[in-house]
Amino acid sequence: RFNHLLSFDYGAATSFSVLSLVATTAPSLQLRQNAVWRLSNQATSTTYSAVPVDQQTQWRQFFRDRLTEATSESFFSAVWQGLSGLADDSSLALVGKKLGTISLASSTQEQVVCGAYRIAQARAGAWLEFQQAAQPWSKLAPQAIALLMDPTKCP
Repeated sequence: RFNHLLSFDYGAATSFSVLSLVATTAPSLQLRQNAVWRLSNQATSTTYSAVPVDQQTQWRQFFRDRLTEATSESFFSAVWQGLSGLADDSSLALVGKKLGTISLASSTQEQVVCGAYRIAQARAGAWLEFQQAAQPWSKLAPQAIALLMDPTKCP
């Protein structure tokens, strides 16, 4: 029933108000993760109404806070999608740190590196912050390392 209710667009403010509470207090991991995925889909604004500029700060902080909790690829992916959708260049150092601490598929690592590179173009120094935070690169897949060294090879 909850998943059915998640499919509706209540607008960014109402969705955030209700679902951020579910994402942080629901009694089950599945409910919390479903709420994060739903908010992440709203942040990408492909299916739901876009997050207005004046609300983006709180949305970005919400996803940054969830990033510190991420220990699985699935949850990390939901959070990264939200951060990426909001083009949160201030989160790139946190994302870089998580690359080597969570077991991520090579393809996921590559997507994150390339997404981080695109986001980092908005602020001088953001790409370097991401690269440094992703150290030691030896924990990463060879393809991700290659993209960290030369992100212009990103698709």
